[in-house]
Amino acid sequence: MLLRDGLLVPLPAKVLSTLLLLVRNNGRVVEKDVLMTEVWPDEYVEEGNLAQHIFILRKALGEGTGSPRYIETVPRRGYRFVAKMIEHQNAADDKGIDSLAVLPFVNASNDPNMESTCRTE
Repeated sequence: MLLRDGLLVPLPAKVLSTLLLLVRNNGRVVEKDVLMTEVWPDEYVEEGNLAQHIFILRKALGEGTGSPRYIETVPRRGYRFVAKMIEHQNAADDKGIDSLAVLPFVNASNDPNMESTCRTE
């Protein structure tokens, strides 16, 4: 998911995949054919689709038409993510919890003996 100024920025899945690929290669040019192969692995798409995804990303990131703050176009080659990044520690090193989901308890067995004894009235 992408947040901008603390607000969720909805992005189609393929656009988000494009952003992730660029970010993973931060500072390096990602060739157009690599982007197209990775984002659309089993589909034939035209280069215009990639250009449209980059346009959507730039708009979502609030990037203007001047000098690029996030995504730089490398003419006839591809794109480069150019924003300064702060990388998170390896999850295996910090043992932290990145997300938590709280779900209601459900007696999936339909056994009345398994019902919770704690009930809020």
